[in-house]
Amino acid sequence: MHSVRHPTRPLEPALARGLLRVLRDANLSVRDVAVDGGRSVSLVGCRSLDAPAEQGVRYGLLTDEGEEWVLELACAEGELVIAVHAGGETRRRIAVELGRDDAGRITAPRLAARIAAERPDRRAVEHLLRRVVRGVLAG
Repeated sequence: MHSVRHPTRPLEPALARGLLRVLRDANLSVRDVAVDGGRSVSLVGCRSLDAPAEQGVRYGLLTDEGEEWVLELACAEGELVIAVHAGGETRRRIAVELGRDDAGRITAPRLAARIAAERPDRRAVEHLLRRVVRGVLAG
C-alpha cells in the first residue's frame, strides 16, 4: 500500500462540499467491508439523496449480526467528521484532517486515503468509502 503523506495545503471549503456531493451521488452499496477481527459491514446505499450534501451525507450500514446502523459524513473546518449511529445513539465519531497533495488530490492521511478532487471514478469513491468505514469502526 502506498503511504498517504500529510497534505501540503489545506482543503478549500468548495472542494470539501464537492467531496460530500460525490459521496452522496455515488449512492453505493458495497458488501463485506472488512473492519477488524473478522467483522465486516455492508454499505446499503445513501440515505440522504434528497438533501443538500452540505447538511451531511448518510449511508446505511448493515452489520454481520443484521443490525442497521447509519454512517454520517460531514465536513467542518478542514476535517471530515465521520460518525456511526445505532439505536438513536452515536457509537463512534472521529474527525479526519483533509487537505490537498502536490498532485491536487484530496487526502485523508489518517485513513491512508486520497481521491481525485475533480470527477473521481466510481471505483475510487468506493475505495474511499471502504477506508472511511474501516477508519471509524476499526479498534
